[in-house]
Amino acid sequence: MIKIEYWNTKEWVNAGEFNNENICWMSLGGDDENYRTVDGNGNVLTDKSTEQAKFEQQVEIEKDKPFSEITHAIIAIGKDDMDRIKNVSPDKLSTDDFYFNILHFCGYWSEPNVNEYLGLYNELKHDSEFKIDEEFYLVPAPKDLIERTIRECFE
Repeated sequence: MIKIEYWNTKEWVNAGEFNNENICWMSLGGDDENYRTVDGNGNVLTDKSTEQAKFEQQVEIEKDKPFSEITHAIIAIGKDDMDRIKNVSPDKLSTDDFYFNILHFCGYWSEPNVNEYLGLYNELKHDSEFKIDEEFYLVPAPKDLIERTIRECFE
């Protein structure tokens, strides 16, 4: 049997089982965004979830990892701060040498990819819970900032 599943922003939900993958997709009548098909062994056959849904899936998978194991972070900083540090190489950027106002800090357990930057940017631009009302830029957080944030949160 082939299962069709829907991503409801928290988990994959079973939306039906069919003998054939094509019948799974036909059962949706063209409204197939954020659905996927899975075979009897749990292997994903076709995934039509959006990049945002894939990002949310990864967050759900990683939610049980300890914050203390974060190795990378993206920070949102304002335009004025960006103008001051834009010519500084990321490996030379240290919070000991430069002061900048951090509008948002988002930690990751592996190096974030472009889709994670885009997802975070959209969230900070449009989500009422995290919305930043000024012009901002997303940049990789300096290693010393990540280490200090973890230390301050857990000591």
